[in-house]
Amino acid sequence: IYSLARETVVLLLECNPDIGTLLDWVVDRCYTGMPQVADGCFLALATIFSA
Repeated sequence: IYSLARETVVLLLECNPDIGTLLDWVVDRCYTGMPQVADGCFLALATIFSA
């Protein structure tokens, strides 16, 4: 389920580059989320910024 969630976050970030609050939310989850959520958000950000 976490891999599906990570893919969803990647797609949300790719399709909504003008929504700064979405990026803020993902970064916030990297620091405040449960370990699996934080890892998924970090990997989603890494995917977006490495493309």
